[in-house]
Order: sequence, then structure tokens, then C-alpha cells
Amino acid sequence: SDVALLPPQVEIVRGDLEDVSSLGSALVGVRSIFHLAHVRFSANLLQAVSLDAKSHDAVEQIIVVSSLRALSRIRSVTVDEVLAAEATVAAAGVPWTILRP
Repeated sequence: SDVALLPPQVEIVRGDLEDVSSLGSALVGVRSIFHLAHVRFSANLLQAVSLDAKSHDAVEQIIVVSSLRALSRIRSVTVDEVLAAEATVAAAGVPWTILRP
């Protein structure tokens, strides 16, 4: 994707979702998060958001790209993982939107 096409008020911030401690500095001043990584990383991201809220301004909104697998009637490890991640987001206490493309 060509980030040059984004409006000037959009700032891209990167962190390692497998390392919660690396996300703290990435979240400073962040008001909205558009979470595009696999939903299994949602818990780590939300832990970092929770830690960040204690020392900085709180994140105002999280948008998570999930999966249509959440709607599957056939149970599997993947479906359970998606459902658990979505439940974690919904329980985080931060306004959220879950997209299932």
C-alpha cells in the first residue's frame, strides 16, 4: 500500500505485537488503532493499550480486522481463536469496531 495516499493527519506507528513491552513507546499519543495483524495478537495489543492508559492519554478507539470464520457453524481451533480474540477486544473497555471482510 502506498502510505503517501493517506491524509497528512494520519501517522503510521509500528511495534512488535509479540513483544508487549515494545508497544509502549509506539502508543504514546495514539488515539485510534487500526489493528490489521492476525486477531491472535489482539490480547497483546490490548495489554499494551491498558498499560499505556495508566501513564498516557487513553486510546479512544480500536478497529480490528477479524475474519468471517467467526460466523462459521463448524467449530475448529481457528474459529475458537477468532472468537476468543474478538471477545477480548469487546471486553477491553475501549470503544471498538470489528470488521469481518
